[in-house]
Amino acid sequence: MIQIDAMKKCEKITGLRFVNTSSKADKNSENNTMPDISVYTISQGNEMLAVLSWADLLMFIEWKDDIHLDAFRRTFRDDSRMMDAESIKGTETRGQIYSYAAQVLDRQNRCSLFSASICGDWARLHYFDASAVVVTESFSFREHPEMLVDFFVRYGSMTATERGYDPT
Repeated sequence: MIQIDAMKKCEKITGLRFVNTSSKADKNSENNTMPDISVYTISQGNEMLAVLSWADLLMFIEWKDDIHLDAFRRTFRDDSRMMDAESIKGTETRGQIYSYAAQVLDRQNRCSLFSASICGDWARLHYFDASAVVVTESFSFREHPEMLVDFFVRYGSMTATERGYDPT
């Protein structure tokens, strides 16, 4: 998986481990949902390289090679708020993303969750909490790779509470 190789280049500076879980279902889950990339801390060790664990992952990344599979409209400019994608394939991608977020939030003591999606050369960041999902405008990670790297560097330096874990 070419994209995982690119993400692995960030591991040393972020303290995060990017694992290809596109074909590794969680053995403790009733369904076979599998995000393309699962993100763990490097300190979680090599045991995370072989499995998907909804109970342990920090965040997930859904990666599609085709821009037409984007879960959301490409721009904010054509409406005052973010709208769902209009294509059936985009709707399927959005369903995957929501399903993955539900898997994490159901299995971890969390108040919120960050995730990302990449479609073609375009990336988005997502933030889930109990009341809403906030999605960024898409940006070209090929033209501006520093934006995605900066997000992961900052995420890697966050405390557990800042990452969305419930401190109580």
